[in-house]
Amino acid sequence: VVEYCLELGRRGFPIGHRRLKEHVDAIRQARLREKFPAEGIGKNWTDRFVEKHMDKLGRFWTRSLDTARG
Repeated sequence: VVEYCLELGRRGFPIGHRRLKEHVDAIRQARLREKFPAEGIGKNWTDRFVEKHMDKLGRFWTRSLDTARG
């Protein structure tokens, strides 16, 4: 998943929380099928993922304009 985020960033399409969640949900759905909950990964999963991997994702991670300006 980290490599996917980095590859998108290198191509000029940095990923945000919503797209990260969609990507991870698709992977988990494909692997777990009916065992995967309909609502997908947890509410804070992407926040924890980004925090854990920020050393690698830093320059490619998108932020909202409000956060970037504040």
